Amino acid sequence: MTRTILVVYTNERKDSKTLLNSALHKKYAFLCEHDFIKVGDMIEDSRYSTLMQVVCVMNIAYEALNGYKLKVIEPNRVNGTRINVAIRDWEERNQIIKEANKIVEQMESRNIKVNIEEAKQWYNSGNATLRTLALNAYSKDELEGITLQDIFMKTCTETALFAFPKGEAEKATVIRDLHMLARFFNKDWRKTTGNTGYFIGIQSTTPCIPVLSVGNLKIYQHNNVVYAGIPYFRCINDAKKAIEILGEDRISLLF
Repeated sequence: MTRTILVVYTNERKDSKTLLNSALHKKYAFLCEHDFIKVGDMIEDSRYSTLMQVVCVMNIAYEALNGYKLKVIEPNRVNGTRINVAIRDWEERNQIIKEANKIVEQMESRNIKVNIEEAKQWYNSGNATLRTLALNAYSKDELEGITLQDIFMKTCTETALFAFPKGEAEKATVIRDLHMLARFFNKDWRKTTGNTGYFIGIQSTTPCIPVLSVGNLKIYQHNNVVYAGIPYFRCINDAKKAIEILGEDRISLLF
């Protein structure tokens, strides 16, 4: 759909409403063939040396305004993103929104089933309703796909240099990372002899029964004991997240 847009030449993004109502900033009209361009967008057209900020979008294609025939804007970048990438992203986001809206319309109850990948697409779609639905099903950390690097940046750390027996250094880094994840997820909680904590292990021949299996790894619980050096998690799901973040193969190096 071709529309008419008003732009102001500016290399710095400003409040669109202020620019539109200001007599100090001259407005220029163009025809625009891209549906995703909206008020506030910064447009680059290689035919013009200055950036343009969109201050008004009209859902009608005027051939001329104030006696001047309108030219068609040919942006090569929108908000710093190449136009072909912006179009692809817009089309993908619209498709996600359409598919998710179909699911919402077909719901007979308020309970829906959605896997983590679909929920991430909803969360990042830019649609407020879909974002809320995604957050109802998964936590913000799960949807944003928090990484070990993110956790290191968000957790208070200290640096130390140690020597390890040959072949044990990688195991030590796994233990370090598990402790880092436990500190991040547990926050101020600490394992004591008076509470329950969860830890990661493998199947044993002892009577100790795992509370959850994740591949070849198991999650166990300690109630009234605390073992030295074990990274304890306050919640089962946090221990499971730790396995997902570090990976089963890496944690298996400990056993």
